[in-house]
Amino acid sequence: MQAVNAAQANLDDFDALPPLGQDAAAKAWRKNKMDESKHEIHSQVDAITAGTASVVNLTAGDPADTDYTAVGCAVTTISSNLTEMSRGVKLLAALMEDEGGNGRQLLHAAKNLAGAVSELLKTAQPASAEPRQVLLQAAGNVGQTSGELLQQIGECDTDPRFQMAAARATRPTVSEQRTDMLMQLAKAVASAAAALVLKAKNVAERTDDPVQQAQVIAAATQCALSTSQLVACTKVVAPTISSPVCQQQLLEAGKQVAKSVEGCVESSKEATSDPELLKAVGGAAAAVTQALNDLLQHIKNNASGAPPTGRYDQATDTILNVTENIFSSMGDAGEMVRQARILAQATSDLVGAIKADAEQESDLENSRKLLSAAKLLADATARMVEAAKGAAAHPDSEEQQQKLREAAEGLRMATNAAAQNAIKKKLVHKLEQAAKQAAASATQTIAAAQNAASSNKNPAAQQQLVQSCKVVADQIPMLVQGVRGSQSQPDSPSAQLSLISASQNFLQPGGKLVASGKAAVPTVSDPASAMQLGQCTKNLATALAELRTAAQKAQEACGPLEIDSALNLIRSLEQDLQEAKAAAREQKLQPLPGET
Repeated sequence: MQAVNAAQANLDDFDALPPLGQDAAAKAWRKNKMDESKHEIHSQVDAITAGTASVVNLTAGDPADTDYTAVGCAVTTISSNLTEMSRGVKLLAALMEDEGGNGRQLLHAAKNLAGAVSELLKTAQPASAEPRQVLLQAAGNVGQTSGELLQQIGECDTDPRFQMAAARATRPTVSEQRTDMLMQLAKAVASAAAALVLKAKNVAERTDDPVQQAQVIAAATQCALSTSQLVACTKVVAPTISSPVCQQQLLEAGKQVAKSVEGCVESSKEATSDPELLKAVGGAAAAVTQALNDLLQHIKNNASGAPPTGRYDQATDTILNVTENIFSSMGDAGEMVRQARILAQATSDLVGAIKADAEQESDLENSRKLLSAAKLLADATARMVEAAKGAAAHPDSEEQQQKLREAAEGLRMATNAAAQNAIKKKLVHKLEQAAKQAAASATQTIAAAQNAASSNKNPAAQQQLVQSCKVVADQIPMLVQGVRGSQSQPDSPSAQLSLISASQNFLQPGGKLVASGKAAVPTVSDPASAMQLGQCTKNLATALAELRTAAQKAQEACGPLEIDSALNLIRSLEQDLQEAKAAAREQKLQPLPGET
């Protein structure tokens, strides 16, 4: 409560900015600082909404069974991230005002979030006599104010490439559509559960045994409670659903619904043997399970903001798999011809997709490359189909089999070359997501480390942790800028290589932070703070493993671009030097903050 009050008081005014020039370096400093602040605020809001959803999930059952250390961990996660967030908001508000934006509105939105957190903590106190519904309402308000804050900084959960800025005033953003879709799916679970509760009550009414009757009613009540909790939880995390910690909380709420549905079915079976009643309960339970699966599948498919699996992916996978299958069905003429037909269809799809892309391409050189790749692919397919027919007609001919092998290899090479651009884009997108997640996990771990300082009984371990945090904090801006650069220039080789390089440079300091975080956990005396630090280092370790894999794959796909990238870099540095000289001649060259 003290941390929340301090954060609210801290948000009355924004930071004072140092005097800045108008040269290229000063403009870049402003832009980078804004991007870094937005990233940090977003990561901290992720942690606040996940912590809020965790409070909802952990306090669902009998108070005697509540894990209060885990609830404490959720509360310290909320308060420590709110403290860090209020600092970032003050800097970003100052930068927005400096650029002619509305920094006051941002401060107001952050104050609203702090106020919503304050209300949540009051209703969540163990001594609070408020009904459960009040806690769910307070949690929903944290979700709503979080979404409003993210909208203020233009950081709603969506990929900028899918957001139509011009149409935003008239049409909902992708983010709003995604939030609405999530809420609709959660409400569908709730209405299916309401139908199940009615069927269970029918069973209770026809049961003579009062004990069994009470059990059925209790199970039905639990089912209704767990689904209202799922809806509340969805409302909390919807604005930040691309964050794995938020997805985890929604999955947790989903598990509780599944468990309560099972309880409803079991208690009904024990209370009656009437086949009609049991069939009705079973059907209603299946409908809840289906609605729940739809919600969980939607999270899995859409949460990361990744583009849907394209025509390229499917056709390419089919071609690469079928060329393998043709070899394994050697000797079975019918099967070989069948596989050749599948192959012809898949390559026809891929050629069609490439030609469609070529027509939409504004760069004539790129269009020519695409059409040339499509022609090579069509020719390689024709050779492969001919060779398959020859091998099927002469199953014992070594010569025909050799022709088939060569044709298959040629087709694989043509496919990889044709789909190279699409495959590369997909790998770069995966790396962008992994880098965003690693930066967010690191930011949350730093908040946990600072929160643990007051209760760490081992100064040496804490000092080591603080040192690791500083090194990582210096690397996060490079990673954030790498992601922003790659997203804003999706076809720039140098932007992609900068992202790969920033990702690889982040791995070692990130790994050291995980190690010092793990080493510090046993020496933190406050159980909630120790648990928060433990969870954050575990999440960071997972994020780093994914970043390592994604960077490796993107490096393999983008490796040949290094010379182009170096030339681009030299040209942009020449431009920067010219601008710096011009600013110096006009006596307008100012040192950047932190420089002499």
